[in-house]
Amino acid sequence: MAAAVEPEQRAGALTGDALMHPWFAALRPYLGDIRLFDAHTHLGCGDPDGSCFGAAELRAALGVVDARGVVFPLAEPGTYAAANDRMLAAAELAHGRLVPFCRVDPRNGGLHEAERAVGLGAAGIKLHPRAERFRLGDPDVREILAFADERRLPIIVHAGRGIPSLGRDALALARVYPGAPIILAHASITDLAWIWREAAGQRNLFFDTAWWNTADQLALFSLIPPGQILFASDTPYGRTVAAAAVVLRAALAAGLSREQIAYAALDTRFLLPLHALLAGELEGRGAAEEARREFDRIASVEPRERVFDREGWRRLKGARELDPPGREVLRALWLAREEAARASDRPPFKVMAEQAMVEVARRRPRGAEALARVPGVTPPVLRRLGDAMIAAIEATAA
Repeated sequence: MAAAVEPEQRAGALTGDALMHPWFAALRPYLGDIRLFDAHTHLGCGDPDGSCFGAAELRAALGVVDARGVVFPLAEPGTYAAANDRMLAAAELAHGRLVPFCRVDPRNGGLHEAERAVGLGAAGIKLHPRAERFRLGDPDVREILAFADERRLPIIVHAGRGIPSLGRDALALARVYPGAPIILAHASITDLAWIWREAAGQRNLFFDTAWWNTADQLALFSLIPPGQILFASDTPYGRTVAAAAVVLRAALAAGLSREQIAYAALDTRFLLPLHALLAGELEGRGAAEEARREFDRIASVEPRERVFDREGWRRLKGARELDPPGREVLRALWLAREEAARASDRPPFKVMAEQAMVEVARRRPRGAEALARVPGVTPPVLRRLGDAMIAAIEATAA
């Protein structure tokens, strides 16, 4: 049938990728030789919206930035068995560049198809509540989550526009099934305005960057811990190189460090092979069940409510080596950062890094221009705490 035919590569799209590459390459002075793993790409020709995208073009698009990626089928009429088989075959021919996830419809034999496709090599599962018209709280979805939890399989869930809020169901499922990493696609735009408050304590809940709005990207990087953000493009609706050029700039603008951005860009690259390796070692030692119980125990621990310690600045690395004026500056910055964090409802480390505070206290530069030369004092940090830093330094010089 038509969906089984490999479509031709679109020369114009690949030319566009090549034209976008300099915008990606321009980030290397800031990020070094960053490697990308695209957590959200598609294949197929049966989607009702008319999209048709083949494996050859996907490999070429990823190859522009030497990236690997997760791939799953576009929407298909009927079941996804044939589409999943084509995708598994495409991944096998890609020599490691593509990591296959199966797509299933929970209301149409989803659990059976997930079991079948995973048995053939699928490394995860894609669910699309809008296209297949289901809710995450449905019993059929819970069956699939239970299977993924048992096999330690990641599940990526469409969480973009066009559906009701699904954040509460996603959090509930993440807590009940801690062995199944849940990836909310499209920056979880359905729920980002509130879910970030609970996301940091849920270690198996992740967010991908497959979204077009830069303002939402900035919010994602400002609100969600970097270790829970996965780079993604939504190819063919986006393109890997174009998404990287935009997403990485948003991460820099939000104040993330080179190391944090590299982690977000590469987070999933070795996750699945490492899982298979460790799972095999545990099975070989007869310790898999004991490890699963311990993992579940750790995942069930509720985080303690944070209590601010006004004298906590004394425990920062390098604080003891400061002279008396430096300690006064550090104390003032410690208090100002907490006030700014509460006012913006952000974690303190998102306002200003602790080592940057210590370095400002040590150097005590005069004026915004001199402050900007201190490592870690980025433009966003200057906007948030510039006046407080200048006032604290001037107070010690008086």
